[in-house]
Amino acid sequence: MRIVAGLILGLSITGVAFASSAPKKKSPSTVSTPSVPSVQMPMLVAPIIIDGQLAHYAYLSVTLILPDDSNKLMLLDKIPYIQDAFLREVHGLPIVLNNDPNVLDDEGLGSRLLSLCEGIVGPGIVKKVAFRDSSKDFQ
Repeated sequence: MRIVAGLILGLSITGVAFASSAPKKKSPSTVSTPSVPSVQMPMLVAPIIIDGQLAHYAYLSVTLILPDDSNKLMLLDKIPYIQDAFLREVHGLPIVLNNDPNVLDDEGLGSRLLSLCEGIVGPGIVKKVAFRDSSKDFQ
């Protein structure tokens, strides 16, 4: 009986030692990309007007790209004012290129929206206004 108990104890100790010496699996490391300081604006719904007629709506996902995070809290407080200015802009002037209802004027609209941001929060706070038409995701 003592021999059997000794063998069981010896095998269990060896198993523990073997298990602890086995190489541990490394968890897959996540590749970290440096984050760009930005503020995501609420969805912007813009009418696409061609020759005075509503062609369709663009659903713009708008991101304000910042040079750094130092003014982010101040900018977050100004989001309602920026959103109001953006809505007035996209409802007042055309946002398409060459009167084509399927092509947004990315460069022109981006610079117009950036100019509005500068008027509300001051120059240099927002570096770029990036956006994409999310309505194309549903087609």
